[in-house]
Amino acid sequence: MAEPIDHSRRAMLRGSFLTREGREEVARQQRPLGTAPPGLDDMGDACTVCQSECMAACPQKIIRIHAVDHSCKHTPYLDFSRAGCNFCGECICACPEPDEHTKAAVLPQLPAIDLYKTQCLTWQGIFCMSCLSACEVRALSLSPRRQLMLSREQCTGCGVCVSRCPVGALA
Repeated sequence: MAEPIDHSRRAMLRGSFLTREGREEVARQQRPLGTAPPGLDDMGDACTVCQSECMAACPQKIIRIHAVDHSCKHTPYLDFSRAGCNFCGECICACPEPDEHTKAAVLPQLPAIDLYKTQCLTWQGIFCMSCLSACEVRALSLSPRRQLMLSREQCTGCGVCVSRCPVGALA
């Protein structure tokens, strides 16, 4: 049986690493596709032993698994494209790796969402309030110039605003 083709080596030999697009593609393949589920961000290689119990346990259905051709293969990430995290902790409880003491002590936390001003409609002079009403903790607000502002101190990282943004300015 023939060995599978190593596309990264082929790309290097073709010189695609020498182009900006080639470097961006390699960087994309090495970056996680999203934030790790709350409490499971330090699991690392241990995520490869289960059958995606966290994904099945998530009531919001926002947990996805990196593909086998990605550098983070088999590890879970949060996909906020349809909904946000409600911090229920079901993913932590479903995980077979952490011991019971760790599961009881972990309070679900996520890093703050990022605002990309160059993509945000309000920063382009277009009135948009799609994400404002979605933020329950009021981490999003409009400046006096009607530009979207994000308070990283208030942001819980739940991702509800991400699913509401029509242009992907929040991630």
